[in-house]
Amino acid sequence: MLHDGQETQTVRDYGSLDTNPKDHDSKDLESKDLGSKDDDSKDPDKTKLDECATEINLEVLLQGMGLGMAQFLTWSLLSILLIVHNVVIFLTTILMPYLNCQWNLDTTLQTLIGSIHAFTYFVAGVTLGYLADEYGRKKIALITGVAMILSSILSAMAPNGWTFLFARIIQGVSNGAGKHVCYVFATETVSSKHKDIPVFLMSLSSQLGGVFLSLMSYVFLNLLGWRYLILILIAPAVISIIGLTQVPETSRYFLVTGRKEDALECLKKLYQWNGVEFPKHCTGVKSVNPPAKAEKSENGRLKARQLYRHGYARMTLLLSLMYFANLHICMVFAAYLPLKDASSESSLHENDTALSSNSSVLKRNSHLSSLPETIVDFSAYLEETSNVSTNFEGYLNRSTAVQDIEDECSYVLDQNALIEALTSFLGDALGCCSSVFASKILGRKLVIRGYALLTLLTSLSVYFQIGQAIEDILGMLLRFSATGFRFTARLLTLEVFPTVLRSTASGFVTSCGQLGSTLGTALAYPVYPVSPIAVVSLIVGYAVVMLVASLIWDLETRDCVLTDNIARTEAKK
Repeated sequence: MLHDGQETQTVRDYGSLDTNPKDHDSKDLESKDLGSKDDDSKDPDKTKLDECATEINLEVLLQGMGLGMAQFLTWSLLSILLIVHNVVIFLTTILMPYLNCQWNLDTTLQTLIGSIHAFTYFVAGVTLGYLADEYGRKKIALITGVAMILSSILSAMAPNGWTFLFARIIQGVSNGAGKHVCYVFATETVSSKHKDIPVFLMSLSSQLGGVFLSLMSYVFLNLLGWRYLILILIAPAVISIIGLTQVPETSRYFLVTGRKEDALECLKKLYQWNGVEFPKHCTGVKSVNPPAKAEKSENGRLKARQLYRHGYARMTLLLSLMYFANLHICMVFAAYLPLKDASSESSLHENDTALSSNSSVLKRNSHLSSLPETIVDFSAYLEETSNVSTNFEGYLNRSTAVQDIEDECSYVLDQNALIEALTSFLGDALGCCSSVFASKILGRKLVIRGYALLTLLTSLSVYFQIGQAIEDILGMLLRFSATGFRFTARLLTLEVFPTVLRSTASGFVTSCGQLGSTLGTALAYPVYPVSPIAVVSLIVGYAVVMLVASLIWDLETRDCVLTDNIARTEAKK
């Protein structure tokens, strides 16, 4: 799906194809399954296919396969893997006090352990996002999944903090290079008619990663310790990896890499899994939009340059800006509430330790539970009295650990904090659920603009002094709208870029979001003691950026066919 210019075919052009382009070998792509368990004579679409040319359009074959065990098995395995990816991202937000207890970490090492994952995730997403376009969705999902499992085992067995740090680096690379591939893999297993379903399930699984982490920590952390907890958390990924070895690569990837025979065999296998008969006379498969001319495939490292050519530059910049602003808002807002509470407590109890404000901060820290780790300064936490800490992890650790500040190794996880974290994650899941139905009914453009406007209106309330109950409700509403916005932006990313660039684009855009979240935390904590109103202005300012970017976005992709190749015309260069 492309955009703009005389040299490209636009999304609107593909939209006009509804789901029945003239070169399709079926009279109606919106009809019932092309294959069937019933008698062939009762299925006119299948009869039509059996009589047509031997090479059939991929979109027709995917619709003929319908939805069945092939898709649901693949989606289930990818969902499990995605849940564990998210667990690994948030792991040190729970474990940092225990790591300090274990090894008495110095400030430098704590800072590195807390921040290195976010940095390597961003770098890997930008530089390695192309790998799944170059080597296949399945292969990269498996390699990054195995790397994540092995590095997690290493972290559980780490004899010291430096080994744990090395494990976090590998985890960051595997998350950055592999997490977005789950979305791409799942999306390419169905026809364009059903493309919303896998994106929704993967997005929901991403939110459930935090739920899983909270529940497992609630049950096992105090009982078994942090090392066994890590092993328990990554165990589902082992099942997912084993299952994915039996799942075929996507037919779309095979087709765009010139492996038409492999694409055909893949489709036959999926038809068989779904219990649907493959069209008898189909001996070949063709792309929805074959390349305008035969070209030698570019080296994978150069594929990122394609995001700024052929009409994609505007879409890449807008989607990257949307992601950056969205996660920046979430992080700054999540930081602002506990900072505000701690500041209020400090003014009332100037001579008390920071631990005296634990009960107040706890109520706010459910907003932090789903956030990537950032800079850690545990020694500052121990020395803190009434001053406002500029450290994100200090506040998170304050609410989730330390019952006895006199003995650093007497940590007991505060399970009430995890219950509130669970509630927060479920609120995110609700935002994801609402957006999939809204975008299906109202279209992507209207929905993403609506969520952006709701985010802005909610963020404006931060300027005013309101009661705590109302503030909690507005905080949940902001998370709800931000999650809905992010889901719609991800859906747009998967829809507007063709198969040959889909993973490259997804990795790049989502990594921009990771950068926004990291910078949001890095800015909020140092800025707040100087000017709390400046922190609020960051929230509102980026909400305005989100709204403006969504208003500039003018492509409606709800009814468009997923494209496979970069569509070029034979027009002038």
